[in-house]
Amino acid sequence: MQPETKVIIRIGDVVSDAVYSDGSFKVSEGTLAFAPGSSGWANPDGISIRWMELFLRGAMLGNALADLGLISR
Repeated sequence: MQPETKVIIRIGDVVSDAVYSDGSFKVSEGTLAFAPGSSGWANPDGISIRWMELFLRGAMLGNALADLGLISR
């Protein structure tokens, strides 16, 4: 997937637009981003496996979860 590709994220019944990124500093503040994280491992064939992160750049976790409708304020 190319950086800045628009993606749709669904968590339970909540659906939101996001942007695929290859690094958090390349995402504008207030943008929901989906990006490879720093954690992972190499499989037996030496291929790197990385966890993916979902984050709202420049936001506090509680506010981001409330904005996504996952918790109440």
